[in-house]
Amino acid sequence: MRTVMHMLTATVLSAGLLLSAAGADAQQVCLPRERIVAQLGHDYDETAIGRGVVRGAESMVELFASKGGSWTIVVTTTTGTSCLVASGQSWSALPRLVRSQSM
Repeated sequence: MRTVMHMLTATVLSAGLLLSAAGADAQQVCLPRERIVAQLGHDYDETAIGRGVVRGAESMVELFASKGGSWTIVVTTTTGTSCLVASGQSWSALPRLVRSQSM
Protein backbone atom coordinates (compact mmCIF):
# COMPACT_ATOMS: atom_id res chain seq x y z
CA MET A 1 0.00 0.00 0.00
CA ARG A 2 1.36 3.40 -0.91
CA THR A 3 1.59 6.16 1.66
CA VAL A 4 -0.20 9.46 1.32
CA MET A 5 3.04 11.19 0.35
CA HIS A 6 3.76 8.69 -2.42
CA MET A 7 0.23 8.98 -3.83
CA LEU A 8 0.23 12.78 -3.75
CA THR A 9 3.78 12.92 -5.10
CA ALA A 10 2.66 10.91 -8.14
CA THR A 11 -0.31 13.24 -8.60
CA VAL A 12 1.81 16.35 -8.31
CA LEU A 13 4.56 15.02 -10.56
CA SER A 14 2.04 14.41 -13.31
CA ALA A 15 0.82 17.98 -12.91
CA GLY A 16 4.34 19.37 -12.85
CA LEU A 17 3.90 21.05 -9.47
CA LEU A 18 6.56 19.26 -7.41
CA LEU A 19 8.65 21.51 -5.19
CA SER A 20 12.07 20.46 -3.96
CA ALA A 21 12.91 20.45 -0.28
CA ALA A 22 16.29 21.35 1.17
CA GLY A 23 17.83 17.87 0.89
CA ALA A 24 19.12 16.57 -2.43
CA ASP A 25 16.98 13.43 -2.24
CA ALA A 26 14.05 14.97 -0.37
CA GLN A 27 10.87 16.01 -2.10
CA GLN A 28 8.03 17.95 -0.58
CA VAL A 29 4.49 18.03 -1.86
CA CYS A 30 2.78 21.43 -1.57
CA LEU A 31 -0.70 22.24 -2.86
CA PRO A 32 -3.65 24.45 -1.91
CA ARG A 33 -4.95 23.32 1.51
CA GLU A 34 -8.41 22.51 0.20
CA ARG A 35 -6.96 20.04 -2.31
CA ILE A 36 -4.80 18.24 0.25
CA VAL A 37 -7.62 18.04 2.82
CA ALA A 38 -10.03 16.70 0.17
CA GLN A 39 -7.57 14.08 -1.04
CA LEU A 40 -6.69 12.92 2.49
CA GLY A 41 -10.40 12.55 3.24
CA HIS A 42 -11.30 10.85 -0.02
CA ASP A 43 -8.35 8.49 -0.42
CA TYR A 44 -7.53 7.71 3.23
CA ASP A 45 -10.60 8.72 5.26
CA GLU A 46 -8.35 11.03 7.28
CA THR A 47 -9.68 14.07 9.10
CA ALA A 48 -7.95 16.75 11.16
CA ILE A 49 -7.65 15.65 14.79
CA GLY A 50 -5.37 18.42 16.03
CA ARG A 51 -3.73 21.67 14.99
CA GLY A 52 -1.51 24.40 16.34
CA VAL A 53 0.05 27.68 15.26
CA VAL A 54 3.82 27.73 14.78
CA ARG A 55 5.27 30.72 16.64
CA GLY A 56 7.11 33.17 14.44
CA ALA A 57 6.63 31.09 11.29
CA GLU A 58 3.16 32.31 10.29
CA SER A 59 2.04 28.74 9.69
CA MET A 60 -0.21 26.08 11.15
CA VAL A 61 0.59 22.41 11.76
CA GLU A 62 -2.24 19.89 11.51
CA LEU A 63 -2.41 16.19 12.27
CA PHE A 64 -4.83 14.15 10.16
CA ALA A 65 -5.69 10.57 11.09
CA SER A 66 -8.14 7.83 10.17
CA LYS A 67 -9.88 5.21 12.29
CA GLY A 68 -7.83 2.67 10.34
CA GLY A 69 -4.57 4.09 11.73
CA SER A 70 -3.16 6.09 8.81
CA TRP A 71 -1.90 9.58 9.67
CA THR A 72 -0.45 12.65 7.97
CA ILE A 73 1.20 15.85 9.25
CA VAL A 74 0.49 18.96 7.14
CA VAL A 75 1.94 22.48 7.47
CA THR A 76 -0.12 25.35 6.02
CA THR A 77 1.14 28.90 5.45
CA THR A 78 -0.94 32.06 5.65
CA THR A 79 -1.21 31.99 1.85
CA GLY A 80 -3.24 28.76 2.05
CA THR A 81 -0.48 26.56 0.65
CA SER A 82 -0.14 23.26 2.51
CA CYS A 83 2.85 20.93 2.48
CA LEU A 84 2.98 17.30 3.52
CA VAL A 85 5.61 16.80 6.20
CA ALA A 86 5.19 13.15 7.21
CA SER A 87 2.76 10.26 6.96
CA GLY A 88 2.51 6.74 8.25
CA GLN A 89 0.47 3.94 9.73
CA SER A 90 -0.53 2.60 13.15
CA TRP A 91 -1.68 5.90 14.66
CA SER A 92 -3.06 5.51 18.15
CA ALA A 93 -4.32 8.29 20.37
CA LEU A 94 -3.00 8.52 23.90
CA PRO A 95 -5.48 8.86 26.72
CA ARG A 96 -5.90 12.41 27.92
CA LEU A 97 -4.63 13.04 31.41
CA VAL A 98 -6.98 14.84 33.72
CA ARG A 99 -5.09 17.38 35.77
CA SER A 100 -6.26 18.01 39.27
CA GLN A 101 -6.78 21.66 40.09
CA SER A 102 -5.02 23.05 43.13
CA MET A 103 -7.09 25.03 45.52
